Amino acid sequence: MNEPGKNAVADVGFALSVAGVIGLSLFFLSGLSKWVVPIASVLTLLSVPGLLASLLVLCFARHKRRAVWGASLGLLGSLYVPTILIFMLQAIHENF
Repeated sequence: MNEPGKNAVADVGFALSVAGVIGLSLFFLSGLSKWVVPIASVLTLLSVPGLLASLLVLCFARHKRRAVWGASLGLLGSLYVPTILIFMLQAIHENF
């Protein structure tokens, strides 16, 4: 098994990517409250650093299983980032 702290960057990348995918799934609950959408947006944006950390591990580390999962989930979450940023910038522009 893995020793504790052996591949901490892969663990962080995987955790951030999972948080991003959880943020994506929260968009399905956006009708419940007006506070769900900002929380889901922030969580989804966490998938970008998760993807970058996982790709870094894929390039330089030996044990890559968790990094592959982190990169896959990070890529899934990162696909929605441009849409979220466009709507955020539109909302900021309309309010100011």
